[in-house]
Amino acid sequence: MEDLTPNIGQMWYFFTEVFSDFRPFFRFVMHALCGLFALPMALRFPQRPVLLATAQCLILCLFKPYPSVADHALYMALLPLLQKQLGHLQSGMLLVNSFLLLAVLEPAMWHQWINIESANSNFYYSITLLLGAWQVLLLVILLQLTVQVERIEKGKLPALA
Repeated sequence: MEDLTPNIGQMWYFFTEVFSDFRPFFRFVMHALCGLFALPMALRFPQRPVLLATAQCLILCLFKPYPSVADHALYMALLPLLQKQLGHLQSGMLLVNSFLLLAVLEPAMWHQWINIESANSNFYYSITLLLGAWQVLLLVILLQLTVQVERIEKGKLPALA
């Protein structure tokens, strides 16, 4: 994380704002977070490898120093494999539309900031923060739906209509 070139991730702006003396510590913390989430999820969902792969791809995309659109496409390509969980999703239209809005606004803010020079980095970074919040929301929703499906399968909850 030496090159602080703006990208669609959150780290570039964070590391431009942090004091240079603290960069090694925060670099360690950011990279350790990727592995930190793997073990608890693997212990909680041992029979759901597709969910684990999707969630880990999403987490890696969230904490990667230089993510690309292909990183987002990887976990989104795995989402249709979670049909059982996504069948209980009630806010699907909101998630899809909000992602499409962010996908349109991100290049627009980049163009405003870099090419036209009529905006500053905060406009672009706000979109990357919203994309990060969207990814966290998607992860939480996937995990909640999986727990709900497991409870329905065990008979502890009635099936949703």
